[in-house]
Amino acid sequence: FETFSNTPFALPATVLIYVLGALVNAPQWMMHGGAVLVFGPVWGSVIAWNATLLSASFNFWLGRRLGAKRVSQMSGGFFGKFLYVVKSHGFWASLIVRIVPTGPFVIVNLIAGVTRMKFIWFLMGTAVGIIPKIALVVSVSEGVKGATSGKGALYIAVVCAIALIWLGVIYLAGSYITKKRALRKLAQNSKNEQG
Repeated sequence: FETFSNTPFALPATVLIYVLGALVNAPQWMMHGGAVLVFGPVWGSVIAWNATLLSASFNFWLGRRLGAKRVSQMSGGFFGKFLYVVKSHGFWASLIVRIVPTGPFVIVNLIAGVTRMKFIWFLMGTAVGIIPKIALVVSVSEGVKGATSGKGALYIAVVCAIALIWLGVIYLAGSYITKKRALRKLAQNSKNEQG
């Protein structure tokens, strides 16, 4: 990111790094951290958010182009399980998989493309779902920068508190969604047994 940061190609190069990074399963937090450290907390967050959306969209349309059979071969046993969730829930599935760790970023997006879910629901779910992780990376990055640059203990404490709050939000959202999904599955199983 730093190589391109002071050139007119900074944004397209960052997007390209995100797209290629997703294809080789580079950790999202690492790319967010790089963007935030190079471009700053505000612009880095905006760039990371946009680059993630464009990368996810590319994977979505690639999945649609490749088709179910090829994507299934790439994803192993994860395909069938996740396919059902995405087909049934659209926006919510796209949101959930960003908050609750479910599988590799690229595979999740490819499978979403295969399902024929509406792209707008995929995009909106992704747009909202990636915010907590980017905010967490920003908080942690700012805390590390503050500690290494000699900023006061209060600044570092505030940044760490914000990071913990975001971590709590991600954990609580994940727990709520997982419980809700388990209850829905239990109700469905009960309904099937009675029917």
